[in-house]
Amino acid sequence: MTTEINIFDTPQGNLAGVAIEMAPINGRSIRIAHSYIMTNEPASITLSLPKKVSLSELKELTDQLAGFVSKMEKISESHGT
Repeated sequence: MTTEINIFDTPQGNLAGVAIEMAPINGRSIRIAHSYIMTNEPASITLSLPKKVSLSELKELTDQLAGFVSKMEKISESHGT
């Protein structure tokens, strides 16, 4: 489980930064969420979930995505969106 957040020192237009959530699935790390952090609107989030997972993997993924949501809400609050 890894969250990578990159907030730019100077926004690039309306883009303030990006965030990526990685998860271990079947022995490799895959991106499950990607977000553009905007200066003037809510974050735009794209999900990339595997089509087949076990019940335990699904539980782990939903827990991890809930943590990503929490982090994105904090970032959005700090950017006024």
